Amino acid sequence: MIKSNDHLQGKLVTLQPLREQFFEEYHRMFSPTVRHWLGLPSTADMQVTVDFLSAALVDEQYYLFYGIFDNQTNKLIGSIVVRSPEYPKGQLGSWLNEHYWGGGRYQEALYLALKKYFELTGSDSIFAYVEEGNVRSLRAHQKGGFVIVDEAEQERKYLCPGIRAHKLLLTCAAFDAVRKRFEGDCDVSDCKETL
Repeated sequence: MIKSNDHLQGKLVTLQPLREQFFEEYHRMFSPTVRHWLGLPSTADMQVTVDFLSAALVDEQYYLFYGIFDNQTNKLIGSIVVRSPEYPKGQLGSWLNEHYWGGGRYQEALYLALKKYFELTGSDSIFAYVEEGNVRSLRAHQKGGFVIVDEAEQERKYLCPGIRAHKLLLTCAAFDAVRKRFEGDCDVSDCKETL
């Protein structure tokens, strides 16, 4: 298991490890749009959020769990989590409140979290699932270096029994190209190409 208490600062956003003091703000950012794409019921109350987040903080499958904070407002605007490769719903989970879509915030948050993941683990890849209908999320992950490697049916705990999803993969070698966009010309010498 890996954990990090580092704050990851970017130009647009800062990732802060999830803490109990952020639970209320986290819940407030769950708009109907965010709930829809996460497969959460619109009736989920604060206690459901607290129970989920409290369990996630002690779950050894949750390696990195960050709140995404907008640098201009210092408000929590989303979340990004990296879980164990054995986690059945994908290693990477994320959401961003729709009022903050566009403008590069999610790209920067994704970059910061994945950079930390590859640095801490030495892993050669990470995977995620994106619902087939969530074109905006698919494009954002593709910009981040992910490629579609398979189609799958994903179980949703709350709404429908299963949804069609793209399985996405990002190799450490592909991440090197993303790193160059953010940092300039640098090398990730310990990356292994897996595709």
